Amino acid sequence: MSEQPYQPDRRLSVPLFAAVAIPHDAQKYDTVGDWHFSGAGVAASTHVTVSTLSTREHEILVAVHELIEAELCRKAGITPEQVTAFDEAFEKIRQEEIARRERLLGQAMSRPHTRAEIAGHQAYLRDWREREPGDDPGAPYHAQHLFATKIEKQLANALGVDWKAYEAELSALEWRKHDHE
Repeated sequence: MSEQPYQPDRRLSVPLFAAVAIPHDAQKYDTVGDWHFSGAGVAASTHVTVSTLSTREHEILVAVHELIEAELCRKAGITPEQVTAFDEAFEKIRQEEIARRERLLGQAMSRPHTRAEIAGHQAYLRDWREREPGDDPGAPYHAQHLFATKIEKQLANALGVDWKAYEAELSALEWRKHDHE
């Protein structure tokens, strides 16, 4: 006789969290992972959306990061609305800075220049393209994001995920705002 896995009485169980992969353009703003809470008290549940990625492992890494970040934010009293507001403001500044740095790089390349000057512009531009809002010390969830990233990197290592390839995939995602208007 085979043992059946334990099945709790569904009338007594409350989901702690749910995570789903969705098309990147279906995210509510330009993010690879998002979270929100539903319910209150003991019935509260954390819901995570992750952009569809090339492998299950990549999607799991984002989902775990988001779940950890969400629960630490919940504990600290940081709301999803505060996180979203910061992320959207940061993204606007990031896009403006990228455009400014691209202009400066173009100007530097169109006149006599030093290699160091060009390399400096390229490095600064690359840095702005790779920045995440939660990495900014001004983010209301900065500490929670950094902790979640540490766990995400450890899990990536345990799963045999190439961190640079993973980050490159995340950076290459393009979100189209017009799909949400």
